Amino acid sequence: MIGETYIRGPLVRTVGIILVGFVLALLSVFRPEGASASTRPNFVLIQLDDFANLHLDGTWVDSTGQVRPNMPLTSEAMLANGVRFTRYLAPNPICAPSRASLLSGQYADNNGVLAVGGPNGGWDAFRNNEILDQNLAVWLRNGGYRTMQFGKFMNFYMEPDGYPTQYVPPGWDIWQADGNDESTREYYGYSLNLNGSIGGPFGAANYGPGTVKDPPGCPELGVPACNYHTDAVAARAFQAITATPSDTPFFAHIGIHTPHGDSRPPIGPEPAARHYDIAEGTPRPTPVGYDEANVSDKPPWIESLPRINTRQSSSIREEYVKSVEALQSVDQAVANLIGTLAVTGRLSNTYVFLFSDNGFFHGEHRLVRGKRYPYEPAVRVPMLVRGPGIPKGARSAELVANQDIAPTVLSLAGLGSRRSFDGRSMAPFWTDPARTTRRPVMLSAFGDLSQGTADPLEDEFYRGIRLGPYKYVLHRTGDRELYDLTRDPDELRNLVKDRRYYKVKAYMARQLEEYRDCAGQSCRAWAPKWPRPTS
Repeated sequence: MIGETYIRGPLVRTVGIILVGFVLALLSVFRPEGASASTRPNFVLIQLDDFANLHLDGTWVDSTGQVRPNMPLTSEAMLANGVRFTRYLAPNPICAPSRASLLSGQYADNNGVLAVGGPNGGWDAFRNNEILDQNLAVWLRNGGYRTMQFGKFMNFYMEPDGYPTQYVPPGWDIWQADGNDESTREYYGYSLNLNGSIGGPFGAANYGPGTVKDPPGCPELGVPACNYHTDAVAARAFQAITATPSDTPFFAHIGIHTPHGDSRPPIGPEPAARHYDIAEGTPRPTPVGYDEANVSDKPPWIESLPRINTRQSSSIREEYVKSVEALQSVDQAVANLIGTLAVTGRLSNTYVFLFSDNGFFHGEHRLVRGKRYPYEPAVRVPMLVRGPGIPKGARSAELVANQDIAPTVLSLAGLGSRRSFDGRSMAPFWTDPARTTRRPVMLSAFGDLSQGTADPLEDEFYRGIRLGPYKYVLHRTGDRELYDLTRDPDELRNLVKDRRYYKVKAYMARQLEEYRDCAGQSCRAWAPKWPRPTS
């Protein structure tokens, strides 16, 4: 198969480099690069799927009863050696719109990718709008960067008949992307578009609990022996980075669909064989707002939700456990990436971003699962960045979002674009982590995203605005929500009818109308100073 001959030899050598590099990186606290590396910065974007702050900050229980952090290697490689944006938002908290905003620097309304599928969503919308040849990869490649895509790209990236497509979008030098929509939900048995040729399926397609998947020794054995999606996608990326000439700057997007649920039972993602059932002793997560007792202040569709029952509680626990187990491979991949960059002399000149397309619910507000809704577990997601000039262990509370990634990367690369971005560079906020502004972030969702077939333009689900300490949401039903997130970060009390917040409500309603149709500079403009609640 194509996949078997594509990287067998080089990858075995690369795996050795990765493992040695990781050890050296930890022992030297990530040593500086050599003089031969490109003077222009490199960029690696690791984008997870359905990765919530609870996944990053949570814990699990091993077979001995010991409580362990979910992602300790990531904490060392990224949190301790970079900046965390604690208020990073996914304005349209669903897969395809988030990914399109990343590449375009625009809100979904302005780049045309409004939903997961249908004519205004996913791959169809991406290829039928200007974003196809006006995006981050195209601009970087035109500016002399080697551009590389690995793993998940866009929902329904496939032929109309469901078969993998051989089409490679403009702007990419190396293209090793999931080949059809099933590949975005399966951890084995997936296809890849390898620079226009279809490879796979990789790994047994008929896998399930108790079946043999990858052999012991993975991921060190390399592909094709190791086909688990996270391991294989990461290994392909490491090989391509290692093979890039030292005088060539590069941009790599690594799309890992962990911890997105698998299309096969049990509920949740499929962990790697080496991590299966390691967290079975982990209890159900208990986020604040779980099975919220009083939802009378919420919109009718939330108010109508029953209390979470025993079966649903068990399902939430099982999905969390499988997510934790699957994230162990991501944790190793992040550490191995840092090691690869260290031993190839590129680490100190490379910006590494780790983030998610959206978050996920674990029972908050009685939402058993999902992500399209405007509450914090879905829209506020992890964003970690390390690289040149970024202080170690820094935290920024500035509101930043998906549309800020493209202008950040282009600014750091010394490149421009004719496009007037809706977003702006995040760099000033790691240079001065205490700095904040009054730039708002707009929230929205369109269409029946669970099915991916409705016309989103005919079905605006909600519009909202995040500004300063407040969140204000207008639902299509006319229901409104207002939260003071400084005082109520878990959104347990809707203040829209609270007399003390009448001025705040009026202010947020005006700003929503002012910014809802913004584009370019008008999206980046500061809002007037917000009022405080009356006593």
